[in-house]
Amino acid sequence: MKLIRVKITTLISTMTIALTGCIFFPQAQSVSTMEDETMSVESMQADAIKPVDTEVSLPTQREIPLQLPPGLTVEENTLVNQPVEPLSFLPVQGSQEGILTKRYDERLKTFPDNSFFDGKDYAMRAQLCADELVARQQYNETGSDGWVTVIRNGEEIYRIGTGPGGPISVAALSGLWAYADHWVLETAKIIQRLEGNLMIKEAISQISRDGELLNDLYGYQEMFGFQIMASAPFYFFKQDDKINFSFDGQVVMAGYDEIPHYGCCSSGALNPVSAENMAAFFTKRDNVWYYVEIGVYKDNSQPETLSPEVHPCIVATDFSQPEEVVRAFLDEISEGDLFEAKPFWIQEVWVGGIDQLVASWASGQQEFTIGTTTYAGFFAPGDYRPMEADDPRVSDALVSATIDGEQGSFDLEKTYNDWLISGWIVLDKIKE
Repeated sequence: MKLIRVKITTLISTMTIALTGCIFFPQAQSVSTMEDETMSVESMQADAIKPVDTEVSLPTQREIPLQLPPGLTVEENTLVNQPVEPLSFLPVQGSQEGILTKRYDERLKTFPDNSFFDGKDYAMRAQLCADELVARQQYNETGSDGWVTVIRNGEEIYRIGTGPGGPISVAALSGLWAYADHWVLETAKIIQRLEGNLMIKEAISQISRDGELLNDLYGYQEMFGFQIMASAPFYFFKQDDKINFSFDGQVVMAGYDEIPHYGCCSSGALNPVSAENMAAFFTKRDNVWYYVEIGVYKDNSQPETLSPEVHPCIVATDFSQPEEVVRAFLDEISEGDLFEAKPFWIQEVWVGGIDQLVASWASGQQEFTIGTTTYAGFFAPGDYRPMEADDPRVSDALVSATIDGEQGSFDLEKTYNDWLISGWIVLDKIKE
């Protein structure tokens, strides 16, 4: 719960919501100006976390370790005192630079900004298979009441009340996500009360999934910070005045007392950072502050897991057979489903032209055939050395394929005991 104290003022009928999550009276600030302020806050946050040395800092160990899902890592670093703005903290062991160096590259893998202005309304969009979802934040003429609507292909499918607007530092619309066949909406409900000549506003964080408020379903006081982490759903929740988290459907009782979030403008530097494989945040537990990073990384001792809830098609795929991985990938492409196709690739290579290439395959009715597999212990541009599949030196496999008449091969790399696609090579670049 976030408390905001503001002096009572005359209500003004229009308001503007900045991309940083702040709300301003009156509507005199242009969208371009607000975008500039948002970029400056984000730039400050990115610059602040850039490491400047290579010191190795070890996280604090709990006396009773957390019970974690397979593959998940939680690194809690004890701080001397509360972090300050701009982003600065003093750890008990090591240095800020040393701690932030370890996962620096992972923190850079942030999600694209899906927010925009739909007329005067602050909005977010997401893609659920072939359907477009838009969440729009709206208020009545006086700003005394507000709500967020979810629109699917132009038709409203959900509405949730968010309370009054006003000069507050919390945006009612906080997130819109889509995964598998689900959509998730994160909102903040503003509750206000009078104390003398002060208006006390409380922001209650909420998460709705497929039109159902999960706070009510699970009996949680608050829910916030939803994201997809390593292909699985992740979020924080508050129960019995303690903040815990859920990853891939498994609850972890972390017992945090406070996690700064929904911060506006300069205080946004202390908000949690969401990235493809991790979340980083500040928290207080038993009157001690910590900097925490939670994630699923390739260097974990336990293998990564793919949630059947997030990717139901993956469960039936035999990842020990390169041909099956390619076949499952192309099945999703033939249906135009880029979201379900992406997990068959190594995440690090799904950048640049790869997503554009795959999108071009998915944009039409493609015919494809799967050929034989050649295993390779060594692979480099223009050369490969074939080996048998059970050779311990095998690290790559080439699966020949024809996509809409174009012949080539998918290059796959072995991760643990499974194969994942790492590239597409046209035939004239392969040396027999």
